[in-house]
Amino acid sequence: MYRPVSPNLPHAPICAALVDYRLPESICEGLQRQGITLVRTFAHPDLPEGLNGHPDLQICHVQENHAVCAPGLEEYYWEKLLPYGISVMPGKQMLGGTYPQDAAYNVARMGECMVCAKTREASLSAFAKTVILVRQGYVKCNLCVVNETSVITSDAGIAKALTGYGMDVLCIRSGYIALKGYSYGFIGGATGLIAPDCLAFFGRADFHPDYSKIKAFCLQRGVTPVLLGDEPLADYGSLLPLATLA
Repeated sequence: MYRPVSPNLPHAPICAALVDYRLPESICEGLQRQGITLVRTFAHPDLPEGLNGHPDLQICHVQENHAVCAPGLEEYYWEKLLPYGISVMPGKQMLGGTYPQDAAYNVARMGECMVCAKTREASLSAFAKTVILVRQGYVKCNLCVVNETSVITSDAGIAKALTGYGMDVLCIRSGYIALKGYSYGFIGGATGLIAPDCLAFFGRADFHPDYSKIKAFCLQRGVTPVLLGDEPLADYGSLLPLATLA
């Protein structure tokens, strides 16, 4: 039996996660050694090639047992996520090949709040008590969730908005995160909690010039960084925790 987790905030070590279908094998093996079953995305035909498998662009986990995906993807994700107790419904906004159409579902849900841009899929806001608006459309890409009140980002606008909301924010420098077809990726897309006290990184985060700050910020909150694989740190559209064993 499985118990779905709160979006981005597992209450216990997870047993399943949604990841990009192109996630390197060494990283996949590291997650599987942690007892995590990997549910994979697929290549969305309307998204740019470098982003077409990113989970955080295709679907948004909005409540423990609910997710909203782009139209046309609901059958695929219903079959993949329902075994873990998560039902999937389609939004209305279609995905497109350019910004901001590709970021309509790139929303960060954490605790009672949802961080998003005005260009988001409209139905998502109904699932949060508090909506924090920011200018950046790639919100989840830019937001690494450490716990319910602590985040890491390289986006100054997101940092200012969340600091004003009372959250603890570590603002790191942009770049130093690989993303195929782009100059660089983002810290949120390169991470995901696999337990309340374990934050997974897609690659060698210790090569990032701000890693000492990142590590200290996490450890001060009882969260241990888990560096997966030997590749450079890379953005694969986030690790989305799905469920724990009941």
